[in-house]
Amino acid sequence: ELATSLRPKLRTRLVGGQRSGLLNPSAVYKIKCGDPRVFDATLRPNRVYSAMALLVDRSASMAPFLQHTRAATVLFIEALDNLPGVRYEVTAFAQDSLVLKPLEKPLTRAMRSMILSEVSRGGGTTRTDLAVASAMERLRKQPPLTDKVIIVVNDGDKEVGFNRGAWHEMLAEAESEGIAIYGIGLGSGSEEVRRLFPGGSGVALPNATGLPRHISKLLHARLTKTKS
Repeated sequence: ELATSLRPKLRTRLVGGQRSGLLNPSAVYKIKCGDPRVFDATLRPNRVYSAMALLVDRSASMAPFLQHTRAATVLFIEALDNLPGVRYEVTAFAQDSLVLKPLEKPLTRAMRSMILSEVSRGGGTTRTDLAVASAMERLRKQPPLTDKVIIVVNDGDKEVGFNRGAWHEMLAEAESEGIAIYGIGLGSGSEEVRRLFPGGSGVALPNATGLPRHISKLLHARLTKTKS
């Protein structure tokens, strides 16, 4: 299982950008800029190193993919729950966002039941931009140096009120703040999703059965990074 393979790696993970620890030669240049965070340190208990948000589109057009989004959401939860140094949230969205499992709260049986219910309930239209903006606000409240990640799953259906220029400005703002945003497109509109997330951060999955596997690979890649 993903969680089983991640747990020992996270316990021994080196995290860059620290003020003490092992000197990272590739970060020495920062000293000239007055930045003392040039060390790598092993993960310490009770410290948050990663905050990850899964945003799942549950609008009406997602109805054909609900089985796959549900399976991917279960994988996301089971992989991250109780991992050392990791906080996560699960949000379902259409016109509005519904945070089903907040970053700072432990998963409960009631939360799990609500997650499985809400991500399987399609209806309404989509506002991906508003969902991402809300998630960014929540991630901004996480501790400094936390690796902040947003994963968006939708089908690329045309969104009323979507402003492409404002969208790209928001992505640039996220990048400047160290928030990584990934988009996963499902079905016939998946290429549109890929285009909305530039620089390789978007992926098209015409066959939605590959969604759980892709999220698994993405989580593994982000959580086992040795440098920051």
